[in-house]
Amino acid sequence: MFSFFKSKKSPQVEMDRISTDMHSHILPGIDDGAGDVDQSIEIIKGLRELGYSDFFFTPHVLGDYYPNTDSTIEKSYDKLNYHMELKHIDNKVGAVAEYFYDNRLVDLMEENSIRTFGLTKFFLFELSFRQKPQLLKEFIYNVQMKGYKPILAHPERYTFTTIEMLEDLKNRGVHLQLDLMSLTNNYGKDVKKMADKIVKLKMFDFVGTDIHRIDQKPIIEEALCTKSCHILVNENPLKNTLLKF
Repeated sequence: MFSFFKSKKSPQVEMDRISTDMHSHILPGIDDGAGDVDQSIEIIKGLRELGYSDFFFTPHVLGDYYPNTDSTIEKSYDKLNYHMELKHIDNKVGAVAEYFYDNRLVDLMEENSIRTFGLTKFFLFELSFRQKPQLLKEFIYNVQMKGYKPILAHPERYTFTTIEMLEDLKNRGVHLQLDLMSLTNNYGKDVKKMADKIVKLKMFDFVGTDIHRIDQKPIIEEALCTKSCHILVNENPLKNTLLKF
């Protein structure tokens, strides 16, 4: 006689080390994230229910698609912050950016105009998902000479990522940020496999939700209960709490 048992769902991780969400698209109306303030507030309330307490908003700065500037980011941030105060939502928040690695980012570096996380010199940038970047090592060297500390967004999602590449980047002082939803099949099995591998090697420095819509909340909740997330929180050298407002 055979007995079949359903595996028990793992508990959600303790949130102390990751309660600052440092990658999100919550600012209203300036990229492919929240479309208006109501959607922004809904997302913030949803993440609060999962245990998040502080938020850095990181809208895309990406060519002609999302040509955001300090002005557009701050205008959207001020609008959201005003409505948060009206609704007595008192979480700590800050507005940064997710920069696409291109000539514009190089120009901002040379102008010392890259938006950083609060009182730190950390900044977030991403690469093309399919095309290997050119002159990336030179950029990393030059941006560090300016005093900046680069964080590479979601390396597990790039089709060309190898562990050897990430080891080289970390040796050059680049910090690695995991998209939490990569720990599920949300981006596909290959991305999940790479994310799990990087977690096991204890290479991630930061983790963010990269949330765009409230309907992604159940995916984030699922991710927070995975075995890999427990390894991430308990064994990876996460620095989310270092991002001072």
